[in-house]
Amino acid sequence: MPNRKTEKFINLKSPKLVEKAVLEAEMLKSMFNYTGISANLNTILINGGMSTKIHFYGSRVIGLAQKDSDLDIYIEYGDNFNSDKNVERDRQVLEKIVSIIENAVTWKITAKILTASVPILQVIYVPNNIKCDISVSNGLGVANSLMMAHLFNLQPEAKKFYQFMKIFLKRYRDFDGYLLKLLIIFFLQHEKLFPSGIKIQENLPITYINGWPTVEIDAARNLLYYGLNEMNGYKTYIPKFFEFYSKLEYPKYVMSTYEGKQLMRINYEYPEEFEEHFLCIYGPINRRHNIGKYLTKSSAEYFIKLCQSLEREFIMKYKF
Repeated sequence: MPNRKTEKFINLKSPKLVEKAVLEAEMLKSMFNYTGISANLNTILINGGMSTKIHFYGSRVIGLAQKDSDLDIYIEYGDNFNSDKNVERDRQVLEKIVSIIENAVTWKITAKILTASVPILQVIYVPNNIKCDISVSNGLGVANSLMMAHLFNLQPEAKKFYQFMKIFLKRYRDFDGYLLKLLIIFFLQHEKLFPSGIKIQENLPITYINGWPTVEIDAARNLLYYGLNEMNGYKTYIPKFFEFYSKLEYPKYVMSTYEGKQLMRINYEYPEEFEEHFLCIYGPINRRHNIGKYLTKSSAEYFIKLCQSLEREFIMKYKF
């Protein structure tokens, strides 16, 4: 017999939650210039002797944020947008930023994470009570977010699919965040609904950031250009998602959203990134940073078993 509570959630409750989440995310995205925040921070830094340019990235720019999502801020200084990663340099710059903004009434520093591989400051913009993460490394995060925003703009139904999966999976365990975005992107690439990172960059001028190719996204490129079908009815893809991730041969392959396909581990050019990790998935630009390494083996195995269980459950029990 169907799980009536789950069936009711899927057919009655979740559509309202999904619609609300999509509208909220779009509202936050439409604000992503956040002119007041940018102007205030830039003025404070200039008065402190720093010449800077403020960029925003992350979920709010992609169009998948919640109202309590952090605002990711990249501070470009000294034309370092395209620079290589330099942890010590970044740490020194952030320490200077701390000395400038720590007495500003509009900003409150909540954490200084300066020993991480990507040093950041966690702050609050007091006038709007928005939590922010400030980094200074380079513009790779900005370029990555703009590419991901392009993907989801191509298929508005994919935004509903993402919000559903985020809401639904939270009933079992919290799989939110960048990893879930990549899992959904890779699945939709497999379904021929999203283009690969390579296809997005095709025939566009390349700029390298920290050694990785980036482009200025051509927003005019549409589904017809990429040779993709339109995604209709996100619910029909729910059992397919669980089926897909229940049957992957994880120890044998890596998932590359840049190539838009599985690649054999034995042939992958950066083996040091997955040697001890069960689940390996890479973003659409940086092919050396395995996001799956943040998931423990037990959590990855739980996700796979959950997908196996839910695949059977959705196919056998639930009517949309």
